[in-house]
Amino acid sequence: MTASMDRYLVSVLRFDAETAERIRQAMTQIQRYQEELITELFLPHVSLVPTDYDEHANWVEDFLEWLSMQESFDVTFSHVGVFGGDIVFLGATVTERLLAFHWECFRWMSPSSGVPWIDLYKPQRWVPHCTLAVGVPKHALGSVVSDAMTSLKLPLAAVCQAVDLVRVEGKKSQVIGHASLLTS
Repeated sequence: MTASMDRYLVSVLRFDAETAERIRQAMTQIQRYQEELITELFLPHVSLVPTDYDEHANWVEDFLEWLSMQESFDVTFSHVGVFGGDIVFLGATVTERLLAFHWECFRWMSPSSGVPWIDLYKPQRWVPHCTLAVGVPKHALGSVVSDAMTSLKLPLAAVCQAVDLVRVEGKKSQVIGHASLLTS
């Protein structure tokens, strides 16, 4: 079955509370420039893999159990970037651990070719990032990037402590599964 553009699941990596709060504060500061307000899906996270909505029942429990046996790991956010001219993001430094974790999540979720943005989330194409702002008007882009860099004081070290499985339908999202990663 093919996912529709407005109905799918996505796994998202969540951070330690201190880092999440720093990112959330930066997002709040730059919201005044945005045309679209941040929704709950855009709370601080790194999207790992989108997948088919209707085919999740077969693997969700096993996936969450596997996740709960994985160790937490560090990620460093080292730069601010722009996608598509109106999306500002916090870029994560690519490490072998982060890429291996993403690859395993992709294998578990095995998305079909009809999933929204799947080409962008395939291993070796994925750009690990945390979206800060969506719908930034062109005239405000420089201010948003500058404010983000100033408020976040990069590089920003984060501990990836959990993965949420989020059901997305249109502009609404709901966490339907959560797994805490093991602390070392």
